[in-house]
Amino acid sequence: MGPAATMRNYLTSEDGSFMNTVVFLAIVIIFIGIIVIDGTSVFYANQAASDGSQQAANLAALEYRQSHNDARAETAAGDYCEEKELDFLEFNVNLTAGHTFDVVCGKSAKTYTFKYLPGLKDLTYQESRSTSNV
Repeated sequence: MGPAATMRNYLTSEDGSFMNTVVFLAIVIIFIGIIVIDGTSVFYANQAASDGSQQAANLAALEYRQSHNDARAETAAGDYCEEKELDFLEFNVNLTAGHTFDVVCGKSAKTYTFKYLPGLKDLTYQESRSTSNV
């Protein structure tokens, strides 16, 4: 009996032990793949929120340098967040630290399983706070 005949015997055996193992491994690999995809989505949402809030804070400072108007600085930060499909959550001006702009942006991760799991549900929405001085 060669290797092909032995494999055929495993695949057609009555107890199905080989096929059960193959099906189990396929399910495990699919499950691990979904977890990796969800984790990657959360990571990219975190990066987008972090980069977006920093850039929005920098744009607010730049707009303030040009116009000397806090409302226009807030509008510039909000417009940038909207353009990058981020949630513009908070904007603060701190005058005691030498006119510092504090911007908070958020991004929701598109996940398959994390949004249904109570322990991981909080990870699906990422927020980031950044500051910029004038």
